[in-house]
Amino acid sequence: MARIPTLILHLLTLCLLASPTAAQPQHSPIAADRQLLLARWNAFCDSLKTTGQRIIELDRDQSINTAEGFSYLAMLTGMAIERIQGYETPAHPQVSRALDTYKKMGLDSSDNTYRVVRFEPGGEYRIRGWRGNSTYLGFQLNRGISAVGNLHQGQMQFNTDGSFELYIGGAEREGNWMALPEGADNMYVREIFIDWTNEQGSRLWLDRLDLPGPPAPLTAEQIADRLDDMAEFVSSRVEFWNGYVERGRQRTNDLPAPRGTTAEGGSADNLYSGAAFEVAPDEALVIETEAVPALFWNVQLGNNWFQSMDYQYRQTSLNSAQAVVDSDGRIRVVVSHVDPGVANWLDTAGHSDGVIYYRWNMAERVPGVPLIQRVKLADLDALLPADTARVSPAQRAQALQQRAQDVARRFAL
Repeated sequence: MARIPTLILHLLTLCLLASPTAAQPQHSPIAADRQLLLARWNAFCDSLKTTGQRIIELDRDQSINTAEGFSYLAMLTGMAIERIQGYETPAHPQVSRALDTYKKMGLDSSDNTYRVVRFEPGGEYRIRGWRGNSTYLGFQLNRGISAVGNLHQGQMQFNTDGSFELYIGGAEREGNWMALPEGADNMYVREIFIDWTNEQGSRLWLDRLDLPGPPAPLTAEQIADRLDDMAEFVSSRVEFWNGYVERGRQRTNDLPAPRGTTAEGGSADNLYSGAAFEVAPDEALVIETEAVPALFWNVQLGNNWFQSMDYQYRQTSLNSAQAVVDSDGRIRVVVSHVDPGVANWLDTAGHSDGVIYYRWNMAERVPGVPLIQRVKLADLDALLPADTARVSPAQRAQALQQRAQDVARRFAL
């Protein structure tokens, strides 16, 4: 009888060891999920730290670039979370607003709104909405970043109330339809606004027509893969767009002949000319171009990270409706740190250097090479035509106030 308590103790111990609560944590499903996700989260955070160091390496020893660089890093991180964890799930995608006055990359145009959609290979989709009255609405299918399909408003059919449907993928059909080529996995939707005060944007939403059902519950493996994709998104965007900046610096104050860039993500309807600019506080750049007929053109300044400069509160860009053509038919734009009282002025917004880009949308022909002259501010008037359009400080203040209101309305929620 004295051995019974010992036997009972051994049996109880065996039962406890056999129960789920006594299993070793590292062998349970929840423990494996935790281990996987914590490891990937730590790797994501480590990647951000590495990219932060890369920002310092690329800031060119300029405080403004360092500040904007870490703002850029934070912005890219937010974009990665929003896109990869949310809108851009390929099996159940949504139309998402890709860029705005804060989310900026790839020298986003000051005259555009951008939307993005992710596709799953072989899927069938429908974009529906209302047209609005913007200058241009274009749908660009991409394989990675390379354009493989393009459709703009001039090629589409709209109902009398401006509503429309655009089918993507599946069997060819009458009306608005785009094939989904093999490997095509995303779409850019560009909308261009020339008359910032009066033009209204389009409304768009997406249906997947071959949807098999609701999304499956999330798994640890799925989220782990997304964390890897987020890290790659942030680091790769810094390097990819820095390549544009570095190539531009090989042509500082020397714009090249306009060209198409569909292989690099540019619109098939656009021509581009871009380079770096550099100007001292007591200097100005005078950029001269010909007035080639086009649906739209613009010129704008960008920073060290290939982002548009503040175009809401500063005149860092001009488009074909805002710029004044000189009496000789040429268009001259002045880039300087201080306002010279010239209507066609671009504000450097505190930057001694950066990038400058021209875009032409649906131009009748390829424009000539833009010409840049670097002069002292004191000599600026001698270089400009006598009848160059001028503005007073009061007129400039009024124009900037209107500009701010127009941009706020464009991105209204």
